[in-house]
Amino acid sequence: MVKRSILACSRLAIYLHVIVGLVHQAERPTIQPLNVSPPEALPVRTDIDTLLRMNTPILDVRFFASDSGNEPVRDWLKSLPASERRTIGEDIKTVQFGWPLGMPLVRKLAKDLWEVRVHLADRIARILFTVVGHTMVLLHGFIKKSQTTPPEELDVAKRRLQHLRSAS
Repeated sequence: MVKRSILACSRLAIYLHVIVGLVHQAERPTIQPLNVSPPEALPVRTDIDTLLRMNTPILDVRFFASDSGNEPVRDWLKSLPASERRTIGEDIKTVQFGWPLGMPLVRKLAKDLWEVRVHLADRIARILFTVVGHTMVLLHGFIKKSQTTPPEELDVAKRRLQHLRSAS
């Protein structure tokens, strides 16, 4: 996607230069790399700002790890078929690059606790997460079998969130 955008921009630049007579057909303008650093104040959004931000994740993503080093969400994901892992990963990546997001992909469940709502081919998955600084911590994942989020699944995520807070 980025290569196509850069290629389209460079073709447009060449076309514009040829049209206004700034270059001969044998010459080609050199494209200088953009040196963009994140501004401190809120900038005025332009199309190029949006294009550049699309390649920069807003959040890092980490798995919750227990004291023994187990990563329950990673283990749960490994137990799923590859097609479902891919779908879940794409939705997590959407949150990572688009945070903050709301419904229908993300829903807030409690203070500092959100869910990624994933629609698989024949079932529904949920990934419960929190955000610490600029890091999305995946606390719990499960396949949803009822209309509401089961309280025991929510309790698991809340316990892991408490553990994460106490470890900090």
